[in-house]
Amino acid sequence: MPIAIGDTLSETGDLSAEEFGAYILLLMRLWESGALPQEDARLSRIARLSTERWQEIQPSMCKLFEDGWRHPRLEQERVRSEELYRLRSEAGKKGALVKAKNKSQGNAQHEQRHQRGQQPRQDPGFQPDTKPSPQPGTKPSHQQNHAEGHKPGMRQGEGPRKKPGTSNYSHPDSTTQEETLFSRSGTRDEARAQNAYAKSKGV
Repeated sequence: MPIAIGDTLSETGDLSAEEFGAYILLLMRLWESGALPQEDARLSRIARLSTERWQEIQPSMCKLFEDGWRHPRLEQERVRSEELYRLRSEAGKKGALVKAKNKSQGNAQHEQRHQRGQQPRQDPGFQPDTKPSPQPGTKPSHQQNHAEGHKPGMRQGEGPRKKPGTSNYSHPDSTTQEETLFSRSGTRDEARAQNAYAKSKGV
């Protein structure tokens, strides 16, 4: 309960200590319950006085309250305090929701980082071999040999066989062995014919 010290002292300057104590007790009860009872017996118990003594100081108390034992300044402070309490309660609830949401997001991000840390790293240039490897003890099928360029009778991993005495490299403009032998034999025959003709002429 807030107490306006200046106003309270100015209002209670002519009260005795007993009367001032009764006044503060009445204000505290009004703050807690929002209203004071109208019966003298109950008011005397709140002020912690006997009924006879309450009736003696009642005129001094009535000057400090309005009709019905109302206190406008204290009631205004009470309404203001209730509104402030409501605003603080709403702000606290919003803050709790934001805190819970941030905590949930933080846990989710931590779990994602933990999962990414457990995944094996892969080289960007790595390309997995999708070609099926042959099982141990099995021979490649005819379709696999044909697709890989193998001929019947050719060993695994062996290229096309070449004829004995031939070279792997052949120039497109080079002559074959038969053409070379023919050209050489033709040259010898022409030379023999020219020699025979020269002898017949006596050259």
